[in-house]
Order: sequence, then C-alpha cells, then structure tokens
Amino acid sequence: VLVAQISDCHIREEPGMFGELVDTSACLAATVEHLVALDPAPDVVLATGDLTDEGTRTEYSLLADLLAPIAERLLPLPGNHDDGPLFRSTFADRLPDSTADGHCSYVVDEHAVRLVGLDTSLPGHHDGRFDDAHEEWLDSTLAARPDRPTLVFTHFPPFTSGITFMDVSGLAGAERMRAVIATHPQVRLLVAGHLHRTVQTTVGNTLI
Repeated sequence: VLVAQISDCHIREEPGMFGELVDTSACLAATVEHLVALDPAPDVVLATGDLTDEGTRTEYSLLADLLAPIAERLLPLPGNHDDGPLFRSTFADRLPDSTADGHCSYVVDEHAVRLVGLDTSLPGHHDGRFDDAHEEWLDSTLAARPDRPTLVFTHFPPFTSGITFMDVSGLAGAERMRAVIATHPQVRLLVAGHLHRTVQTTVGNTLI
C-alpha cells in the first residue's frame, strides 16, 4: 500500500500568509496537484489534523474544494485547530458511523497494512490528551489484530520535541501512549502532525 500524508494545512477564510510565512491555500493546492500527478498514485492520503486555522464553516468549505481531487483517498483526523462537528460533517463520507458521537478514532482494514487513526484532540483546548478511554481503545484495537502490519496516524506526536512553544501544547499522557505502542510490535510506523516540521524517533520497534 502506498501512503501519503498531509498535515497542518491551516486553511484560512482570507487568502494570505499564515504567520507571515506561508500562503496555506496555495501550498495545499500545489500539494494536491503533486499527489494527483504521482505515478503510481497513493492508495490513501492521511490528513493528520489542523486542516483549518479557526475551524469556521467558510474554512471547511474552502478546504473541501481544495481536497476534492483526492477526496476518495482521504483519511482525515482533527487537530487542535479543527472544529469537531464541522470536521465530521465535512468528511462525513470518509468517516465511519462510529465517529458520530464525537470520537473520531477509527480503523481501515481493507489494505495490506492496517491503518489506525487515533483522535487525541480535546475540544476547546490547544493541547491533546491520551487518557483512560484512549488507552483502552488503542490497546484493544491493536490487540485485535497482532498479525497485521499496522500504521497508526494521529495529530499530536507522543514525545517531547524540544521545541518549547510547541511542546507547551503537546500531548498529555504521551508516555502512556508510547507504552501501549511498545507492547504491540506489529505497529511498524506512527505518523503525526502538529509540529510543522520533520522530527523522527522510535518507540520499541516503531518508527515515529
């Protein structure tokens, strides 16, 4: 299975520079154009959160238009800049019914690699949380198929990056999450967003 990842698109209502650095709409449009042109094409595109900047209805409408060429391959998760109800309504045809109660974690089993999406966003907060419910869900989900190579995707990385202003809004319970991952060696890869840069580490046999 060929997997691509996009993250932290931060689409805004008003076109222009995000943080005086990046035109996020133009950047996402160019990224989608590149993904469409790839041969072979990715089987799935993981979208790991902060897909909008303020979580408004207008931003989600713009986001949907930009992602339309890859919509059928998209597997989205919310981040701390997303609005839960608007996120779920925008991606209703890409999310299973189990996410309707606000829990946006889900599993895709149709590929050679099992894809496990873990939502640790916390409505109204800029940090994330891996609590008892997340631990129970992730552990039982991974335990159900120990024979399947697995990729976990999420928004908040389960480690301290050393980037102070990002770590302040990091993942509470990151050590608990790493402990769960470490007990399931079939998890070959974990991908996340949030940091706006490439950072790599390992937990047990798992590359993050």
